[in-house]
Order: sequence, then C-alpha cells, then structure tokens
Amino acid sequence: MATRQVKLPDIGEGLVEGEIVEWLVKEGDYVKMFQPIVRVLTAKATVEIPSPFEGKVLRLLAKPGDVVRVEAPIAEIEVSEGRVVAEAPETPVLRGLKLRRGHGRQCRPRLEPHLELGSLLESWG
Repeated sequence: MATRQVKLPDIGEGLVEGEIVEWLVKEGDYVKMFQPIVRVLTAKATVEIPSPFEGKVLRLLAKPGDVVRVEAPIAEIEVSEGRVVAEAPETPVLRGLKLRRGHGRQCRPRLEPHLELGSLLESWG
C-alpha cells in the first residue's frame, strides 16, 4: 500500500487559492478515481474537485472554512501499489463547463499530449 497526497488542483483563470466549503467524503471512506470528494469556493465559483486516485481516505488535511493555496495537500489516500500508475491527469475535468466562441475573452484550451490541434479545430467546426 502507498499513501498519496491529493493536492488542490489549478482550476484555471489565474486563481491561486480556494476555500474548502464541504467535504463530500470522510476519513475511512473508499473513493473511486474521479469521484467528487470536496467542494471548493474560488473567487469565481464553487466547484467539486474529483479524486485523482482510487483508494481509502486516510486523512482530510483541511477543514471547511480553510483557505488553501493551489498545489497544497488537502487529503491523503491509501492506494494499492498496482493503482498508483493509474493516476488521473493533473487538471480535473470540470463537469458542465462549455467553451463558447465569441463570448468573453479568448479561450485557449490546454491540449493533452494525445490530441492534435487539427482534430480539435475540426471538432469546434
């Protein structure tokens, strides 16, 4: 078994911190990868942060009301050695987020290594 730290991810827009609003899990719970584990309030919105690992929640390192900097550890999860290689990407998928062309400032999506720019532009039409 290995212990992995869950860090507050960079959720974009230049935000450097977030306030823990509510934990959706408790110590001792078993979580799956991408399962929402905490609600965080930023200067712009409240978002649910998914678990980057599958395993048992050992410790919650921040409590509701705490303001946490991006990349600071917020929880510890015990994962089996075989599961460590199956980490989630650094940037979580924010459900319900849609990009709209022509509204607000220009949006430049972060490309994953396996995506090609041409196929991305084709999908935007």
